[in-house]
Amino acid sequence: MRVFLYSAIGIPVLIADAVLLQALPARMAGRFTGTQGLILLSGALVYLCLHFLLRKPERMYLWAHEVTHLLVAKLFLRNVHGFHITSRSGGKVVIDRTNVAIDLSPYAVPLYNVVALLPVTLFAGEPPMQGRSISARRRSCSRCTSAFPWRDSSTGSRTCGVAGGSSPLPWFCSF
Repeated sequence: MRVFLYSAIGIPVLIADAVLLQALPARMAGRFTGTQGLILLSGALVYLCLHFLLRKPERMYLWAHEVTHLLVAKLFLRNVHGFHITSRSGGKVVIDRTNVAIDLSPYAVPLYNVVALLPVTLFAGEPPMQGRSISARRRSCSRCTSAFPWRDSSTGSRTCGVAGGSSPLPWFCSF
């Protein structure tokens, strides 16, 4: 019965994925310049080569997976009774009780990205996308601030709220 239910749910999801993936290359082609596309493609090819040639960092993945469970459990104020990682049986975090967020946290929280961006966020003098032109920042800001109607009083047009086009919103809105 369980296999039937998973199949009944999974087949429409696979069809939707196929439809979305079929349209993806055309949409992504408009987002990158030729040079950026070549850089992205070469990075993907280098990763594939390294993936098949080097030993997989399973212990590092396992550690990040279990630490993510641990951190989210602490965010939910759960008591952590144990944290074990072994190469044979994998790892486990023993907590008093769990919930869906704790169970799915390794798949929802990109721990490597958070660790990599933490120093940039804390110590960077300017946002990572500061080098873009003012018009590009204003376009992204007007998209990002549609729920925050800052208006220029003289023209009535939407602005970023600060002279020069820099947004008062967090830097990630300028992507």
